[in-house]
Amino acid sequence: MHIRRAAAKALSAVADLYDTGRQTMYQQNNTFQWNENYPLLEDAVADYERCGLFVVAEDETSEEIIGCFSLLPGPDEAYVNIAEGAWINSLDYVVIHRVAVKYTGHGIASFIFNWICENYSNVRADTHEANVAMTTTLTHAGFVYCGKVVGHDKTPRDAFHFVA
Repeated sequence: MHIRRAAAKALSAVADLYDTGRQTMYQQNNTFQWNENYPLLEDAVADYERCGLFVVAEDETSEEIIGCFSLLPGPDEAYVNIAEGAWINSLDYVVIHRVAVKYTGHGIASFIFNWICENYSNVRADTHEANVAMTTTLTHAGFVYCGKVVGHDKTPRDAFHFVA
């Protein structure tokens, strides 16, 4: 697999992946994290404009996008206040949002997180407690549960931190 920054022509494919991710969450009884209003194409465009939208393809030459994520520099306002715990450190960090894959069970999400952890030394992420698949992926990639933050939709999220 290969990760690269998204090109403008990938934006509609990313929005399609958001739809696929939303359907997968619903099938896994996680109707809390993503809904019909989030994430949308507009979120992909905003991440792209900040140079923070990445896509996954089978290899360097493949045009088919099988995964996506945003990776943005902190601070993230949702991470200013953490309850029931603390971040591992207060150094500069990047934050992962909006991870979506075309196929579940193919190791795409694990590939994404392994790539991030190989290339960045201080990374934060959050997920809804109902998102068991993401919690498992984060833990396997070396992220540590740190407490609770409030997500964009004002619901509590489990907060994770990776430090190399």
